Amino acid sequence: MNLAEVRKLYPEARPAQGHLVLEGKTAGVSTNTYFMFVDGRLAGVSVQSRELRMSAIQYMDDYERFRRALTQKYGTPHTDGPVWRDETFKDIPDGLSTALTLGHAHLKTAWSTRESIVSLAAEGEKLRISVVVTYASVRLYAILMKSINTSEADEM
Repeated sequence: MNLAEVRKLYPEARPAQGHLVLEGKTAGVSTNTYFMFVDGRLAGVSVQSRELRMSAIQYMDDYERFRRALTQKYGTPHTDGPVWRDETFKDIPDGLSTALTLGHAHLKTAWSTRESIVSLAAEGEKLRISVVVTYASVRLYAILMKSINTSEADEM
């Protein structure tokens, strides 16, 4: 799919930082959907929650809502569960929610199809948790990452 085709499908999408962004709802959660292009071709889509929640548990509920929907669509994930950077809170009740908030752990679930890599992540930074679903083209993913890294280096 190319830029013109995405614009035709989503005329309300607006340009933002070299991508197109669309505000909406995904599985009942307010989201921004970013369409990322490489050489005019759609290389990836990132769906980011815009919800401001009062607790880590509520962000984890959003993550689980997305996880259930994606599992229903793509089947059993090949990667699923928390990844601990610091295990201080690992063995205490509700320790994962605290660890997510502090950035000591993140949640990751991933699926693969012939054409796409689909991942779901929940990560904490500055006491706020972001929940993001990413779809990346298997063929264009490496080019997309190189383009993002080059863009970031140019900003330095």
